[in-house]
Amino acid sequence: MPDHRKVYKQEAQNYQRLVAREDYQENLLPAILEIADLDHQDVIDLGSGTGRLACLLAPIARSVFAFDLFPHMLGVAASRLKDQGSDNYLAAASDHRQVPLDAGSADLVISGWSFCYLVVWEEKNWETSLEDGLQEINRLLR
Repeated sequence: MPDHRKVYKQEAQNYQRLVAREDYQENLLPAILEIADLDHQDVIDLGSGTGRLACLLAPIARSVFAFDLFPHMLGVAASRLKDQGSDNYLAAASDHRQVPLDAGSADLVISGWSFCYLVVWEEKNWETSLEDGLQEINRLLR
């Protein structure tokens, strides 16, 4: 199994090539829109990585805050958002449990594959880590 931290710290371009193919049938955005109205909404993408979700949501949302632990990944996300013409985003390094935004900053908080790392990387204290992450989401939502 690959060392995920190493991939996220050093292999953002390769990671992007991998995830770029996962939604080849373009089902993800319609599925999100089926359960959430994003028009003129402020969205937080936790564990944004290379911007897989942020790039889908930015053209619809009022704003997208893309947070990830790994600046290397966020560099790719910011480039992709800029290249698609989005100017309504902020990309910044942050842990899921300590997002640098005020309470009630978002209408939607979304996370792709990353939320599981609150458990996987905090093996001894996974329950507390997961609870802290969920409490942070509740704090951020309006």
